[in-house]
Amino acid sequence: MTDFSVVLPMRSTEIGLLKRNLPSWCILKPSEIILGLDKPVSQECIEVANDIASSYNVNIRIIEIEQNPEYKMHQAWARRKCFREAKNDIIFTGDTDLYVYPACLKALDIVGQGNTGLVSLMKKRNVRSIGGITKNFIDGRIKAYQQKRGVVKEGQQAYFTGLYCIYRPYWLDSEDESSIKNMPHPYDAPLLMDSWGGYRGEDTHLHDEMKKKYRCVYLPDIGAEDMRPGLEERKQIQTKIGMKFAYIGINPINVFKHCVFNLRFHVFGGYVKQLNELVGYNTTALVYRIVVYWILSVGLRSLLKQGIREIKSILKLYLRLRRHEFPVSIALMKITGKLFIDIGANKGYYSLLLRNNFERIICFEPAAMFDDLIKNIGMFNAGSRIHAEKIAISNRDGDGILYLAKCMQYNMAVAEQQLVADPSIVSGSKGDLISTEKVKKTSLATYFRDEQLIDLIKVDVGGSEWEVLDGAIPIIDRTRTWLVELYSPNRVEEMREWFARYGYTTKILTYSSRTCHILASRSKL
Repeated sequence: MTDFSVVLPMRSTEIGLLKRNLPSWCILKPSEIILGLDKPVSQECIEVANDIASSYNVNIRIIEIEQNPEYKMHQAWARRKCFREAKNDIIFTGDTDLYVYPACLKALDIVGQGNTGLVSLMKKRNVRSIGGITKNFIDGRIKAYQQKRGVVKEGQQAYFTGLYCIYRPYWLDSEDESSIKNMPHPYDAPLLMDSWGGYRGEDTHLHDEMKKKYRCVYLPDIGAEDMRPGLEERKQIQTKIGMKFAYIGINPINVFKHCVFNLRFHVFGGYVKQLNELVGYNTTALVYRIVVYWILSVGLRSLLKQGIREIKSILKLYLRLRRHEFPVSIALMKITGKLFIDIGANKGYYSLLLRNNFERIICFEPAAMFDDLIKNIGMFNAGSRIHAEKIAISNRDGDGILYLAKCMQYNMAVAEQQLVADPSIVSGSKGDLISTEKVKKTSLATYFRDEQLIDLIKVDVGGSEWEVLDGAIPIIDRTRTWLVELYSPNRVEEMREWFARYGYTTKILTYSSRTCHILASRSKL
């Protein structure tokens, strides 16, 4: 069998975990086990470790770890010092809270071969706790359902965990020491936008750096049982996950599902807290009300299957507050006035949402969704307040071509230049167009040349937002607030500077790799 080292950084106070779990590491028969213990090391801990190792005939080395002021996170320093002290280039690492299984040995045949620098195995929760049993049961049901639906095949659902094997030469070549030195503990770190949960652990940093140069493999085999709650289960990190969900605009229903299925209820608190800060509005009661509406609607759906279609449609529209642009909805609900212009109205969600906030609403939708828009306005008896136009807003008047592409299960209008610049901008379309349509175009300056005051303009035009803004310059001094969905997030600062030139202050409501929402407002006209 391949010679390998095991690295376990731990605190001297974790003697109970050491007694329970060190034997499982010894059963793997590594050529050595390195325990990185914080200085000063207790004599009891040393005796326990040596007694267990000798009973399994495994060599154990204890390294005293002093605080290193160059590292902001002590755990990162402790693990990496042990990596360098190991006598083998193949290193298996985890924590003392893991009871490992022989399945871990599969990684030894892969790591270091074919440019593979890291191999990770799955973990399951502690089956000795009610929470762990519940979570394992839920995970099992979700995986079975996904396999039945064909979403994933058996063995496909694997990802990076804190139980992994590395090939040391590749690690030394890939991880920049200065970057890990400056990495703070996840509790203290600012919210990260390039991480799914808004935080990054020291092991995740190693993995992310490794995969830039070398292959990382994720085995679906269960390699260990976690005896303690993972980092993502702790209150501080759950709160950070919820804050990230709010910032990227995940709807409250999906956040609620995440909380229930993962038993992470502090996520919802972090979500609501960050949402309040983003939109400057107390959203707590509204968020919980939407979740209750959704729960009730799930029960009502079976009753409505054979019911009146119109009731189902109205219910769906009301419940669309749960859509991915939820922070935008909350921010716009604070705005009132005489005139709201909805550009790219789609099926009329924002126009119907704000129908009681404004005396007049004029919405523009040039695509095939226009028929649904008219139907929805009629269902809400809002025709006296909402006027719909099948016109595309641009920077010029005349005729043009509208491009329709597939976005998941929906069709949406997308600017031709946007598809050319970034074919993947429409999730699921890969740049493939469904159809094209000849449409009438006009500019805001032309259509509203006689309008004295515009309270709000919302722009969602699939990449043509710069053309809309260019055509609105003659009326910019008469417009109080803008909400623009920008389909080129790399141009956020450029758009903020554009609005600042005309006296607006801006706020980013949501931000993702595909789009972001910018709210621009000014108090005086």
